[in-house]
Amino acid sequence: MSTTDQVRDPSPRPDAEPERVHPIGAILGDFVGSRFERHNIKTTDFGWTTPQCRLTDDSVLTVATCEALLTDVDFRRAYRACVAKWGGVGFSKSFQTWALAHEELGTRKSSGCGAAIRVSPIGWAGQTLAEVLELAERSARSTHDHGHAVAGAQAVAGAVFLLQDGASVAEACAHAEACGLSLKRDIASWRTAPWSAETLATVPVAFAALREGHDAESVTRLAVSAGGDSDSIASMAAAMAEACWGIPDALSAPAWSALGRAPSLVATLHAFAERFGTWRSVRVGGVA
Repeated sequence: MSTTDQVRDPSPRPDAEPERVHPIGAILGDFVGSRFERHNIKTTDFGWTTPQCRLTDDSVLTVATCEALLTDVDFRRAYRACVAKWGGVGFSKSFQTWALAHEELGTRKSSGCGAAIRVSPIGWAGQTLAEVLELAERSARSTHDHGHAVAGAQAVAGAVFLLQDGASVAEACAHAEACGLSLKRDIASWRTAPWSAETLATVPVAFAALREGHDAESVTRLAVSAGGDSDSIASMAAAMAEACWGIPDALSAPAWSALGRAPSLVATLHAFAERFGTWRSVRVGGVA
């Protein structure tokens, strides 16, 4: 069986427990990292959340991906509707102009990381790795249509699929490299890099945090400490960490509290959890 032929095992493993899945990792990482996006902190020693934390476009687009998967899988429609409803949460000017145009403007050619940030729900919903990669490409091309954006989206969505199905962090990183990403740099190295929202300057950082961390909190802290587009990097890193280790309720509580001010987002997440239930492996410790 080839790598892309891998199929999700629907039966519970001996170390697994039934759990409804919410893609809260991506939202939590966005929330924790939001206050550092333009005021980077190059250390893991910071307060987990403060009143300055907020949900950004990364969170609402993640929920829009859930919405598309629950309905007609029309990613472009879902993302445009998301911008129309949540225009004040931090979308880039070019993305907002494209999404709100009265006439179809075609697809943007963007190598930014936006296509990779929002795809973790695809990793939970897909039944095979091939399906996950196909859906991730469709999602990316609906708005970005650039090879780097597609590679980043497939790397993150594929890693979520593999990790929640029991793969090791090393295997998830190997998958990302197979998608065309270079994962040679560590977090210490990324802390010296200039600010960038490009796929090649953000997605590899999230994988570096995943590789160096040992649970959702440590991975998120490492991602934020790298600097750069902190909320986006932490969103991707926490999404993958959730698939690997899960997220304790106490850790995710601030994100759920923030979501409580947006009942429609919560309703979509609950519907996604109901539709795409799974068995989560209970893991203890660091990299497998």
